[in-house]
Amino acid sequence: MNEKLITNRSISLPFMAVITATIVLLSGCNFNSPNTASSNTVPPPAPTPNLEEKNDIVITETASSPNYKVGAIQAFDQAKFDAALADGKTVFLDFYATWCPTCRANEPIIDSAFDGSTDVVGFRVDYDKEEELKKEYNVRLQSTYLVLRGTNELDRYTGALTAQRVAEFLEQ
Repeated sequence: MNEKLITNRSISLPFMAVITATIVLLSGCNFNSPNTASSNTVPPPAPTPNLEEKNDIVITETASSPNYKVGAIQAFDQAKFDAALADGKTVFLDFYATWCPTCRANEPIIDSAFDGSTDVVGFRVDYDKEEELKKEYNVRLQSTYLVLRGTNELDRYTGALTAQRVAEFLEQ
């Protein structure tokens, strides 16, 4: 009987080791990114640029337009967002979190797409602060991207982006 217990224990120890190793490996995965096998190191967060000064395009403020920038990604401002939608502009929303590695990886791709040659108004929305906007558009994850025109949602995507995917967004 002792021999049988030892055999059962020797089978369960490797099994438990495999289970433990699997849990440890999976706890480090970023399931929001399709490229999870590449590297487990996360680069330090890049300093967030002053989005208001990032692009040279400036629209003169009028009573109907509180100075949103066309062809630029800018910090979210409810009044500018409302005015862009009211003016019939196509609006790109980037629900961004500073702690999110996927958001940080997508940031330069999005920034380079907004070079002033597009008619889209872009807003980088702070995922942790804009609770009402998240509820309004049913956004449940950071790294969520929406394209809107008026009250219509034209496109939605969550996760890692490519330059081609961003270009498709901006062609809506």
